[in-house]
Amino acid sequence: MSAEAEQRLAETINTLAQWKVPVDFFDVRLLVKNYLDRQRVTDRRFRDNCPGPDWLNSFMKRHKLTKRIADNTNLPEQKFQ
Repeated sequence: MSAEAEQRLAETINTLAQWKVPVDFFDVRLLVKNYLDRQRVTDRRFRDNCPGPDWLNSFMKRHKLTKRIADNTNLPEQKFQ
C-alpha cells in the first residue's frame, strides 16, 4: 500500500471511532484486502491480499492508533411529552 493509501485508511479508522462504530483488528485487515482487491493490486507480502497481524501492528504504530474498547452506542431513553 502506498503511504497515501495508508494515511486515508488511518483517517477512516479515526472517523469510524468518532462515530462510535466498533472496528476490530480483523475489520481493518479486511478493509485493506478489499481496497487492494478493488484496485486490482496484488501485494506479495500478504496472503490472498489480506495483511497479517504483524503488518497491522506496524501500521497501528506508524499512524499512532490505539486499540480501544468500543463505547456503548446505546443512547439513553428519552421521554417525550
